[in-house]
This record gives sequence, C-alpha cells and structure tokens, in this order.
Amino acid sequence: MKATKIIYWISTILIILVMLFTVVQTLAHPEHSEAFGKQVQFPGYMFKMLAIAKILGIVAILIPGYPRVREWVYAGFTFDLVGAIVLFAGSALSFPFALWVPMVLGLVLLAISYITYRKILMATPQKTVNNESY
Repeated sequence: MKATKIIYWISTILIILVMLFTVVQTLAHPEHSEAFGKQVQFPGYMFKMLAIAKILGIVAILIPGYPRVREWVYAGFTFDLVGAIVLFAGSALSFPFALWVPMVLGLVLLAISYITYRKILMATPQKTVNNESY
C-alpha cells in the first residue's frame, strides 16, 4: 500500500504541474492563446474558461475527501487531454509530433494517478451517509 501511495502522489503532483503549466501559459500569455485559437478556429475565451476549470480541478484533487468530485476532475482532465491530442494529432494543420506527445504522456500520468487513487480508495474503509458511499 505504501508503494501505491508513493506512485499516486508522484503521478498526481506531475499531472498537477502539467495542468498548472497550461494554466500559466494561458493566463500569462493571452495573446498566444488567442492566436492559437484563431489558428484552430476556437473562440479565445475557451482557453481562459479551461484554465479556470483546471485551477478548480487542481484544488479539488488536493482537498482530501469528496471522492465523487475527484472522479469528475479526473474525467474533466481526461477530456481536456484527449481533446488536445485530437486537436494536435488529428488536426488538418498537422502539428509536429513533438507538440502533441507531451499530452499523451500527461494522459498516461493521469491514468496512473487515477488507477492508484482507486486502489487506495478501495483499500480504505468507506463512510456511508444515507446508504451512499463517500
């Protein structure tokens, strides 16, 4: 169990750093986000909205408890990374391999974090409120 927790925290911290990097890039350099948005035909506000959602997701992952919220955060981060991979890899703009591979690695880190999170969650006794596990 100790090894699982270590793997969980390492992968979780790395995925948080990946998400924080994208948030900082979006908010610190909005002109780059808007230029990229025009290139891929996305509205400029979409990236700001995603950055705020990522910040909220990071906070939700770090707060203990609330497993259902954490599940939603993992789903949201997965949608974000898969969407980015599809955008970069499947785009008619043909972005170079070096630009979208880090997103695949982020998705792998996210999967490791989620799998180890589920193992830890299943190994701990669950509290129930109104016959619902939390």
